Amino acid sequence: MRVVALLLLIFFVGCQDYNSNTYDKTRYGKVTLTGSPDFEAAYYIIQQRCTNCHTSTIHNPWASYTKEQDWIDKGYVSKGDPDGSRLIFRIFNYGSTQSDMPRDLGPLPNDEYQQLVDWVTNIP
Repeated sequence: MRVVALLLLIFFVGCQDYNSNTYDKTRYGKVTLTGSPDFEAAYYIIQQRCTNCHTSTIHNPWASYTKEQDWIDKGYVSKGDPDGSRLIFRIFNYGSTQSDMPRDLGPLPNDEYQQLVDWVTNIP
């Protein structure tokens, strides 16, 4: 009986491709992105700077937003309007009373911030 239980345990654990939480596969696995040419660069900035916090059930699961349309549908970005995009507003207002993003990392470097602005500006 113990041998059967051990074999079943090995089988089930061995068949898992990711562990610990539901976002691991999205965060650490191969990701297929769908969107404009600037979206890929923007996604990887967001992945590096934002998804450490924005993957729990308390926050929105940003790591799983692999389609540009997800960001638009959820109201984080407005096509062609970085000033009207919640994501850009939060990042730009880092440290003010309205925002504290990205938490504990300091403001984004200007080139990364500009890549995010360019992405939103150029969404077809």
